[in-house]
Amino acid sequence: MENHPSYFGFITAEVRYDADLTGDEKILYAEITALSNKHGYCYASNDYFAKLFSVTDVTVSRRLKKLKARGYINITYKRNGTVVTNRKIYPLTQTITAVNNTDNGPLTDEATAVNRTVKENNITSNNITKNKITNKEHERFEDFWNLYKKKKKRPQAIRAFNTAIQNHSYEDIEKGVVSYLKSIKIGDERYQAHPATFLNNEMYMDDHDYIKGNLYESSGESAPGDDDFLNGL
Repeated sequence: MENHPSYFGFITAEVRYDADLTGDEKILYAEITALSNKHGYCYASNDYFAKLFSVTDVTVSRRLKKLKARGYINITYKRNGTVVTNRKIYPLTQTITAVNNTDNGPLTDEATAVNRTVKENNITSNNITKNKITNKEHERFEDFWNLYKKKKKRPQAIRAFNTAIQNHSYEDIEKGVVSYLKSIKIGDERYQAHPATFLNNEMYMDDHDYIKGNLYESSGESAPGDDDFLNGL
């Protein structure tokens, strides 16, 4: 019989009661949390998950994409040219606590680790909370929330913002929001992405085409450094 990690896997309340996730996607999330106990991230390949759950690599990829879109995991890659040489999957609804034990693997600045006191998980270490953000980041999130306008799925948006602000400056995110809102015509609000989707997909880094009579300018607001947005148009 093949050996598997003896750590507990977790399904948090948000994941468990998320009606947009299938049972298989929730089980995959639990497996990721179990494999993340040692280093704070999971480095298992799609092939590993495919064999474990008796599905195809394509199915695994689709499930991972869904978990990422819902804000429950983050995935980082290292590449050699166009070839992916390393992938790390981080569960995002776990306490950010680094592992101290030297036999539990190296710590990394980007690690999101399970809150643990011993090498093997026990019942007392099963209390997992959502990622915490600082007061400054909370204020920044409120600024983003008010600027973005579309008030949908706030908990997922908070998680997505917490991840985004670790990788990009708030100024970049803010400018990206303004640019995005200026690409949406009044009356087309239904096409605006949900906040978490906008953040998880890093749409604030995309180029957006300006449309006259857009959502942003109709509000009469302005953002720092945005005066030159229309230059050359």
